[in-house]
Formats: sequence, structure tokens, C-alpha cells
Amino acid sequence: MNKRILTHISCMLLSCTISMAQDSVFSLVTNSIPEDVEYRALSDSTAEARCVNREATSVTVEQTVYLDGKSLTVTKIAYQGFMDCIDLAHISMPNTVTEIGDFAFQNCKSLKLVALPLSLERIGDEAFQDCYSLRYLKLPEGLKSIGDFAFWDCDDLVKAYIPNSVETIEYGAFHSCDNAEIVIDNSRQDIKVGEGAFKGVKSVTYKR
Repeated sequence: MNKRILTHISCMLLSCTISMAQDSVFSLVTNSIPEDVEYRALSDSTAEARCVNREATSVTVEQTVYLDGKSLTVTKIAYQGFMDCIDLAHISMPNTVTEIGDFAFQNCKSLKLVALPLSLERIGDEAFQDCYSLRYLKLPEGLKSIGDFAFWDCDDLVKAYIPNSVETIEYGAFHSCDNAEIVIDNSRQDIKVGEGAFKGVKSVTYKR
């Protein structure tokens, strides 16, 4: 076969191969979806969640994740896990999360809706501090403790219900929630309330 023809065919094949490779790369880039949440093992069976996309607006935390070949149950929102996610408006957590770590959602200024899991037992210190857009809060039955300054300065909070299961409300927990009407189911009558827990709130009603 003529060398010129062979050279022409080789160039065509090379051009086609490069074109296919470029299309493949383009396809991978445009179809990729960035992960908003990453998970870290706490034990051989449990994991914690934290945000890796600070521009996320809505996040769902998985109930079960697979790390290093193991199936792990997500039981915690990590220390500072979603702190400073200022565009985050909604987060949903599975009914396996028992703890929201300290500073977990601090300064999430756009956070309006939090679906708190029924499994939740502890809300950490300053966990929702400066969540200015949070308006309604129904804490789940089974919750035992609310940390120091947990909801400090949540300016837009207007209603909060604290269930009978809560044993401790720590120092300044709802400090400066000026518009909040808080209802506490206190039929157990042994709830421990820290100093300044409700300083500045609109009203606190003990339901008996």
C-alpha cells in the first residue's frame, strides 16, 4: 500500500482516538457530582459525618456508609462538622444519629429547617449558635442534654418545644433568643437548668 495512504490512515486513526479521549474526559467532568458530606470511622461499626462542600444548600446525611470494606452506621455529626456552611438551609439526619457534636452547625446563618432524628440524645455546646434563620424547633423525645450556648443568639427562633426526656439544659443554652416562646414538658420535675439558659427569651412555659 502506498506510504502516503498509510500515513493518512494513521493520522485519521490518531485523530479519532484523541477525539474519543477528549469526549470521554469531558463527559466525566460534566457528569461528576461533588460529595457534600464525608464520613470518618469512630469504631468498627460507627461513623461520624462532616461537610466538605461549604456552599451546599441542602444536605442529607446517610444512615449507613461503607469505609475500608466495612458497613458503618452514622451515629454522630462531627465536632465543627458543618460550621460556617452559611448557605445551608436544610439538613436531614437519619434515625441513627445520637449526638450532634460541639459547634456542629455554628454560624449556619441560612439554616431554616432541621429534621432532628428520634434517636438523638445529646446536642453539643454551641451546636446551633448564630443560626439566625432557624424559626421552629421541636426537640425529639429521647433527647437527654442540651449543651452550653447550644442555641445562643438564634434571633429568628419563635417556638421551641423541649420534651420530658431532657435531663439537663446547660449554661446559656437559649441565651439571646429574644423572640422565642419555649415550652418545657417538665412532668419529671427534676430537670436541671443552667444559669442564663433562657436569658433574654420572650417566654418560658413549664408544661405539667
